[in-house]
Amino acid sequence: MTSLLGEHSVGKAEKIHHIFLMCHRQGGLTDSGLTDRRGSESTGNPTSLVAAFEKAGYQVTQSVNPLDTNRLLRKVRPSVLILDPMVCTADGVEFEMAAQVQRKDDPVPILVLAQDLIELREIRKVPALFKDFLVKPFTDEEILTRVELLLASKERYLSLQLHALDLEGQIIRDFKTGLYTERHFRHLLRQEFQRAERHRTPLSFLLIDVDNFKQINDQFDYSFGDFVLLRFAEILQRNVRDIDHLARFGGDEFMLLLPNTRQAEAVQVGARIRRQMAATEFDNGRHHTLSTVSIGIATYDGRGQSSADELRRQANLALKECKKRGKNRLWLHSDPASSEKAALSEETGEPEESAADIRNSERGKGSAQE
Repeated sequence: MTSLLGEHSVGKAEKIHHIFLMCHRQGGLTDSGLTDRRGSESTGNPTSLVAAFEKAGYQVTQSVNPLDTNRLLRKVRPSVLILDPMVCTADGVEFEMAAQVQRKDDPVPILVLAQDLIELREIRKVPALFKDFLVKPFTDEEILTRVELLLASKERYLSLQLHALDLEGQIIRDFKTGLYTERHFRHLLRQEFQRAERHRTPLSFLLIDVDNFKQINDQFDYSFGDFVLLRFAEILQRNVRDIDHLARFGGDEFMLLLPNTRQAEAVQVGARIRRQMAATEFDNGRHHTLSTVSIGIATYDGRGQSSADELRRQANLALKECKKRGKNRLWLHSDPASSEKAALSEETGEPEESAADIRNSERGKGSAQE
């Protein structure tokens, strides 16, 4: 036991743990609580228990009734709760108070002081992440050891949580650009599409391809290609809102999801991105080049019959049309019934109530190129 207490007082001196004692049971520790170190009965009471914890390097707060506990818990955040309840039942007031202080990022271990083995049946029903018990009478060494073990379990749990969050970040974030991965983006796309359906709001999808990216890698080197991707990711981030979602898909393709965004607004966003990309000189001190992007745009209006997969497929078709027409441009997906009308609009520049009309009115005469 000496080594455990020594480790707490020296090895963890930088963090002082706070013990909260709920001594609510009538008579409680005074009648049947502590024994001395030799195992013989002592005049143990809450005061001697507090002294034992303080000697081991803990801060201690003690309450004597539920009202007292409620008042004190507003002032302190305990590291461990020690409960000597008035009546040991799983739905008792002490366990309810213990549940109220629990947080996902900071669970508070519970140590229950039981009168007899019968009370253990109730303790088992308590839904706490970390809990333990001691049957009276017990020594100060026993209760200190139990507290040490509870704190050690909590520390291991929090360490594993941090590790899990780090791994999650590696899964959802692209290591080259810091944008979302395609896997996480698919989840967001389904989520946003369901929201758009439910609230009947528009949702726009931009599929973006860096033109001739393979030539950049071949002409220079892969590290310069990574530099271009990173700089383009920065351009994208400057042109989105907090509610928008960006992801890198494959080597040189990017996806942008714009909630509550109509076709015309999506075209404006795409136009800004295309224009800024074309105006950027990529220079890392060893190589420099210019580059452009092609952008396929699809919009769900919030009313028609569609799906998240269909929205993505439409954006992909629009991107293919960009490539077919010479790259460095945008193309807005339209259904086959409006394609003939779209071609007419592009040639004449006459305003038409069609996808092509939105495309031309936002970006000027021509197929979709500024």
